[in-house]
Amino acid sequence: MTATVNNSWRGPTAELDRLLRSWQPVKAIRRVREILGDSKDRRLRAQSRLYGLAALVNVGRIRSPEYERAVEHARDELEAVPEPALLAELDVLRGARAAAFDDVAGAVILAARARHLLEADPDRGMPSCLAWRDLANLENSLRMSDRALDSNTRADELDCQPRQWQTAGLMLETALIKDQHGDTEGAIPLLEQTAALRHPGSGQEMADTYSGYALARLAALGVDVDLSAGLPFPDRRGDPFTNGFRDLARACLRIHEGDPHRALWILDTVSPMDWITGVEVFRLRSLAYAIAGEATAARAAERDMFRAATGDVRRLRELAVTGARAAQERDALVGLLRERADNAFTDTLTGLSNRRHFDLMWPELAAHDGVIVGMLDLDDFKHVNTVHGHRVGDRVLRRAARLLWETLEPDAYFARFGGDEFV
Repeated sequence: MTATVNNSWRGPTAELDRLLRSWQPVKAIRRVREILGDSKDRRLRAQSRLYGLAALVNVGRIRSPEYERAVEHARDELEAVPEPALLAELDVLRGARAAAFDDVAGAVILAARARHLLEADPDRGMPSCLAWRDLANLENSLRMSDRALDSNTRADELDCQPRQWQTAGLMLETALIKDQHGDTEGAIPLLEQTAALRHPGSGQEMADTYSGYALARLAALGVDVDLSAGLPFPDRRGDPFTNGFRDLARACLRIHEGDPHRALWILDTVSPMDWITGVEVFRLRSLAYAIAGEATAARAAERDMFRAATGDVRRLRELAVTGARAAQERDALVGLLRERADNAFTDTLTGLSNRRHFDLMWPELAAHDGVIVGMLDLDDFKHVNTVHGHRVGDRVLRRAARLLWETLEPDAYFARFGGDEFV
């Protein structure tokens, strides 16, 4: 398939895309803040907000209040530039958060809405391409593999930028799903194709992570593979994503070497990154018990794997039966309940964590070395309320909170302590 070349795609958005493709999400977050501080271009600001959300996903903050605030900021920016591709991207990123909170129905609705927007979009530029790619990731995480592969193909038709890592990720996840559902014969060719996708030093390090695990997984299944050159994992030992797959690969190699007890010990230390890797732990346990001759334990692990792999099927079937209207009403109710739960620890005026949340978090923060705590207030703020009224004072607090938040480092904790005091 030949991609349509788009040499005009340059500037800050292309820079943000390169940072995410080379797995530098923290740098991307900082660059987004710089762009928002410097630019008044509404389209650039909207796109930058969306890249900021994607970067927060990559650093594991999708469940944080910070992510929800970033969604609201992106919504505000998109009111000025309601382009279908950008709106679809926001739906995809909202869908990813819904899936992270185990709201499968909400995630499916948002994925379907994003697909509808993209299919009706006459503009086939880079924003559409990126939205199709991210939709493919969301659909794959929802176990909609056929749709995910279709979305990735549509992105390939638009894109002149190499995305081997995404193709590798989709192929690996599809292979693992097949194997976890009993189709090991169908999984092996996909694992072999993924293992062949290696691009050391090309900025496609994530492809190396996926291909490295595919190679190890083939070995665990007893396929004859060449391990003499080692596994092509990139050297990113501080990255939990790479480390998670590296640990699973170590367990695979122990199974391949006939050391099941060491494999089981490694699996006890693995923290699953998503539902696929969570199911994968059960699958590898089953393989380890099998080569150890513990048939009863192997069958128990297989049952656990099947239960975890099919846990959402009933909810997806209920969603199809109840219909779109009931699902939307349910989605609204879930959102209301979540909002009320979040409000217990969120300052409703600024959207920051409140004093109650700070008091809850403080013991955890204080347990770390090198923590720096700062407190500040707004000079003469009482004068603003007295002269201009409390509604203007509220606007000043919201604006100050937003500016302060965007000035802080990406890993900072920021709360409204009370009144005009922040910590």
